[in-house]
Amino acid sequence: MGEREAPLAERIWCRANLSDRRTPDGRSGRYDVREGFADLTVPIAADQPGAKRIQLDAGLRYTQTSLASVDPVTTFNIGGVWQPDSLLTARAQYAQGVRLPTDMMGWTAPAPGI
Repeated sequence: MGEREAPLAERIWCRANLSDRRTPDGRSGRYDVREGFADLTVPIAADQPGAKRIQLDAGLRYTQTSLASVDPVTTFNIGGVWQPDSLLTARAQYAQGVRLPTDMMGWTAPAPGI
């Protein structure tokens, strides 16, 4: 029997259970991460003089954690592709990204003097 396809909400949201993490000194902790994202590609022109392909790309990502010290974060990217002929392609992109704290950052006291 084949596997059933996950409901749409489960396919959109990615969950990570980060449990049983231990620091070198034996402390442990747990946090959950929920993320959702969407990517969009919009063709602007195709097979035109001077523009074999022009497209706009955009994306949005929402991240939420169970850590009280980390607020929910929304990041984005936007870019484009210009291909004047089959030999040349130019791409440009601007993106905003955020890095969540690592396990060691979450449960290790800051070093004095830093």
